[in-house]
Amino acid sequence: MSRTSLHIILSITLLTVVGTTWWLFEKRTDAHGSTPSKPDTQKAAFVVKSDLDWSKLPESQLLEYKSHFKDTKPNEQHLWSAEVFPGESVVTSGYQVKPGQFVFSMITPQLRQDENGKNVIEVRNNIFMVSLSGEYESAIDASMKASSGNSLAWGGGSHLGYHVAHIKATSEAGNPKISLEATESFIPIPSDNLPD
Repeated sequence: MSRTSLHIILSITLLTVVGTTWWLFEKRTDAHGSTPSKPDTQKAAFVVKSDLDWSKLPESQLLEYKSHFKDTKPNEQHLWSAEVFPGESVVTSGYQVKPGQFVFSMITPQLRQDENGKNVIEVRNNIFMVSLSGEYESAIDASMKASSGNSLAWGGGSHLGYHVAHIKATSEAGNPKISLEATESFIPIPSDNLPD
């Protein structure tokens, strides 16, 4: 199968997952029209400082971070929630793709004002690879903005993998804390396709 065909198939799969994710996240109602209780969120997502220098972390720390996701399988949708303060990010998935090479996804929300002076939450999505040799490569680094309580959905891919997320971000006036709820799926590209 050609690389182009693989990208087309994975793109169609991502669009399907985004649609299904949105429906599951926003339209959780039963046959009687009532909203069931929220499913338990995955405990694996964790908060780190946004300015963490991943390229300087020892292998033991990278393995510890990856171990948070030992029960998360690639391409499996999972739920997570977190409370984030200024200068913090949420690590939402992580895989060791080869000995000494790791791929992580990280979400960083920030309170901003749009061009009309309205308060919005900017959510930055970063997929990156870090290796024990000190290499750091950001493959996806995108941001979107929404008003508090609204949801963001995106899907994207690179040579490191394909990522789909549906995130609801909320904040209260005068409080710097941002609450996040998300449904996410990450498909790392097989390690044979990662750069040496």
